[in-house]
Amino acid sequence: MSSKYKPRYFKVPDMKTQDHFLVGFEWDITGSTGNSYTIELHDQGLECSCPGFGWQGKCKHVKALAHRLTTDNYPRYQV
Repeated sequence: MSSKYKPRYFKVPDMKTQDHFLVGFEWDITGSTGNSYTIELHDQGLECSCPGFGWQGKCKHVKALAHRLTTDNYPRYQV
């Protein structure tokens, strides 16, 4: 399989996602244009259903969620 068609994951800085208790959890989010997307945590990192994530392997949705999961204003999930 070519790397072009492999699943892409956003690695969350400062968070171990391998065997994390939130693996498999999905967050339903609404984008800036009103479209609905789903972000899921995998052992390899976060995956978003938006077109931008499919093209670039990152998007503002996963960056925002990663920030929320690792900031001091929210519980730090490093388990």
